[in-house]
Amino acid sequence: MIAVKIEPNRKPHLVGIEGSSIVEELHLLQQHVGGYIETILLRDGGVMLVDEDGRMKHSEENLIATVLCGKQILGTVLIVGQNEEMLTDVPSKYYALLAIDMV
Repeated sequence: MIAVKIEPNRKPHLVGIEGSSIVEELHLLQQHVGGYIETILLRDGGVMLVDEDGRMKHSEENLIATVLCGKQILGTVLIVGQNEEMLTDVPSKYYALLAIDMV
């Protein structure tokens, strides 16, 4: 799976999440966001994955993610797509929105 990784005060970039199983992929996603995952459905169909304990950990505010989501987001996030109940590659519309070069 390809995701957009947005860290506080850094330029968004693409990351590959390749696990040999769903459990391994979940573990890799958790490593990227820094903890247990909370999902936030974005208005345009994307899914933002955030650390559910970001507030308790006093994570830094993520201004780009806050603007995309419409509420304050703390820490590193991943943006992916969703097909029914499965997470998928980031929707291509985010490449242009976040000024990311296509892979």
